[in-house]
Amino acid sequence: DNVCASAEMVLCGQMFHENGCRDFVRVGTCDSFDRNYHPTKAPADPEGENMSAAAAQYYYAEPSAVFQAKLEAAMPLPVVLLVGCGLWSLSLFLDPSIGGFRLYINVWNVLGFLLAALVGPIIAYPVRQATLERNTDRKQKACVSLVVVLVLLVGVVIADPKVQNARIWYISVIGVMLLVGSYPILQHSCRMGRRWDLKGKPKSNDEIFVHTMGTPLLFWGVALFWIGTNSVQMADLNFTYLPLFTNVSRSWVVFVAGMLMIVPAQLALDLAFDQGSELVAVSESYSIYKLDGSTVKNIVASVEWLPSGYIGTALESPIWWSLGWILMALCCFLPFGVTSLTIQQFCAMSICVAMAPLYACFVVPAFWKNDLTAFPKCCFVYCAVMISWAVAIGINGGIALILSFMGVFLVLAGQRFTLFERKRGIPRPHLPMIES
Repeated sequence: DNVCASAEMVLCGQMFHENGCRDFVRVGTCDSFDRNYHPTKAPADPEGENMSAAAAQYYYAEPSAVFQAKLEAAMPLPVVLLVGCGLWSLSLFLDPSIGGFRLYINVWNVLGFLLAALVGPIIAYPVRQATLERNTDRKQKACVSLVVVLVLLVGVVIADPKVQNARIWYISVIGVMLLVGSYPILQHSCRMGRRWDLKGKPKSNDEIFVHTMGTPLLFWGVALFWIGTNSVQMADLNFTYLPLFTNVSRSWVVFVAGMLMIVPAQLALDLAFDQGSELVAVSESYSIYKLDGSTVKNIVASVEWLPSGYIGTALESPIWWSLGWILMALCCFLPFGVTSLTIQQFCAMSICVAMAPLYACFVVPAFWKNDLTAFPKCCFVYCAVMISWAVAIGINGGIALILSFMGVFLVLAGQRFTLFERKRGIPRPHLPMIES
């Protein structure tokens, strides 16, 4: 393989520079200027900059200090992760039923503190060192120990009488399950993931996907575990700064619409377009387009009992994404029904309903067709509608307005950053416009 270009990947707060972790690299030989990989010949410069740690392991019994330093720089110690886990463990001593810094101590939160304090060091030292050394057995044992610590932590938090989350214990359990499930997906999709552990070389650009469910699962797991470890049945609302109600249908319907319909549908559309699915016109007069379904169909084809054709057609069209926004609009009626509909609810509902045709008929077709004139205009309208949605949600002020603006900002910023990481993102001025 050719030497991979320098790149950076962010995964759970850890920075990877892959030019320190390569397998079959070009090295200089003693008898010529040929810079190919020659396993039977010694390198001209044993401490040279062109030999990787894998090559050094071949030529020497142990990697030299130069290549060990390159590996350390490629996967540095996650200091921010350690600090975050430390703060999380200390937060278990705070009383969740009231705001401020009122402390309490019992057997359960002391055990929770000790278990939570182990999460960061396990990731930062055994898992990291096993990854640098490509010691798969040690890494598997470290990962198993991390899972055991998280499971014990869930049990301790559920048993804590101060937390009072006996009725919603499943939220913490689901959160840990999502956290554990996100790791293999992230490892499989990143450049220096599972292939580095097994073969010592990175994936090629064609094999890397930025549109995976690993990051959403990681986010959902952290959010649900956070809610589960700080839940109370009754709280003093005068001192509660961020009330999240998990006992009403509105909260769960919004979660399903956003995190189980809109986000996965967006990831599927982006992945299919980047992998070469062709543009198909559903209705040219109304500018409704979809992709041909070939990418998702090939992915699902390995499971014989699934209707891959129908799944590919559904996920590579804006249907599932639009249904998510329509379901989000129906949430405006919850939990009081249509009899007490206010102007605020009506505006929020109208914006959600308008979001589906705006995105499906204008923004996505302009991007798919590489229309550099229409796409920026559609993006400005899309951003304006999203901001107006945030205003409609938090028009009464307070924490709702702050959170709605923060949420819309993160959504727009995430979509903007993703466009620069995609294989077929923007800007693409060198490509011709696709005529419908």
